[in-house]
Amino acid sequence: MSKKWKIILGIAVAVVAIGAVSYSAVQDYFIKSNPVNYLMYAATQQNFKAVDATAEMDFSLDPQAFQEANPDADIETVTFINDILSNLDASMNVKMAYDETGAFDLYEAFYSTYNGNDLLSAVVQVDEQQFLFDIPEILPTPITETYQNLISYYEADGSTAEMIDMKPYVQILMNTSDDAAKALDPTIYLPAVQTFLEPLTSAGTESVDIGGTTYKLDKLVMDTNYSDMIQMMVSMLESAKTDEAMKAFVKNRLEALLTQLETSGDYEKLGMTEIDLEDFKTELDTNYDEDYASFLDEGIAAYQDMLTQMEDSESGVPNITMTLAFYIDGNDMLIRRVAYDYSIQGISISQAISYVAYGDAVEIPVIGDQESTGLIALTEDPDTLNAYVQELLMTGVDGFVNSQAVADLMKDLDEKSASLPSYSQEEVQSVVSGYEMYKDGIGEMLYNYYLMFFTGSYQ
Repeated sequence: MSKKWKIILGIAVAVVAIGAVSYSAVQDYFIKSNPVNYLMYAATQQNFKAVDATAEMDFSLDPQAFQEANPDADIETVTFINDILSNLDASMNVKMAYDETGAFDLYEAFYSTYNGNDLLSAVVQVDEQQFLFDIPEILPTPITETYQNLISYYEADGSTAEMIDMKPYVQILMNTSDDAAKALDPTIYLPAVQTFLEPLTSAGTESVDIGGTTYKLDKLVMDTNYSDMIQMMVSMLESAKTDEAMKAFVKNRLEALLTQLETSGDYEKLGMTEIDLEDFKTELDTNYDEDYASFLDEGIAAYQDMLTQMEDSESGVPNITMTLAFYIDGNDMLIRRVAYDYSIQGISISQAISYVAYGDAVEIPVIGDQESTGLIALTEDPDTLNAYVQELLMTGVDGFVNSQAVADLMKDLDEKSASLPSYSQEEVQSVVSGYEMYKDGIGEMLYNYYLMFFTGSYQ
């Protein structure tokens, strides 16, 4: 079984197995009668074809516990790091939408604050035709470009560049209306999920602010660990070994993908030859049953090896425990938040994923509706590039370095480093001194360096 074949088969099985547990067939199997049923029923109501979600994460250190787990770490340094981290907050916003035609739009934004003041953010957005990248605090305007323009640019330069149209492949994977898809029975995998969720209990209701709206949500909680999660995956893979409908579905989709690769000629764009394509077809026709079973057996063996290592205290592989919390809107039966807390070697991590909107309620910014700068325009026109870099450095970088968040960070580094060992204190103080020395006029200084090294001029 070739490596390429294992990769393709693995991706297909993973996509199908995850989808089988999550979608509408589960709705007919469960009723809202206990915490497990409640959660599983609510999971069927999610419309992940369009979703707006936020994620928040907090880190903290227990200096004493961290030092016990890491004897070489000195408690003063750990305390210093924890004091700085306690003022730093990070969050993300992800918006995505796709449909059976292959159209998609993905928007991701990262935000950070220090001491409650905006520090730095970044935005990445892609759809089937173009992309956008932005660091609002620094870049004069977002940078955008279409994929077709990039291809034309490289071809004009004598290079070869070809883009694969992903829509037909998305259509194949997302098709849920043909006989192969309708034959799937997701209830086969539900006992494994139910067993994993057995510790789930009701914890009353809680008012939670999500996207500016306050919801009164039903809270379900459970304590679990990595070994329980891995055992669930083992059970699901064991079920897949005897799931003939699943095996037939995966084969059907692989055949469709190979046909699309062949008829479109996309296999050549992937560096494949006709011989490679025929080898895949032969493997699918003659050895599929063995390959399917082999792939699942290898997955089971890998998971079981992890379980064995977790049971061995000397392996260094911890069985991390965590608390999971699910927040459900009892009115529309939507899961609005999933939170988990865990700690390892004195490091505590808390994360909450909140679902702001689903389906038609999701609003994604349209690339092109805002002022932007084309990537190719920056590379082709020196005057455009110089003007962009000048504003980036003299306005963006200068403003960032002199922002309240950076000023607060440097103040804390200066004050809190007093408790550090002398060698560490000197390193931190050198950073603070450099900041104080260059913060005024740093943008102009960097722009002059840019002019000297890249244009040979100076202002």
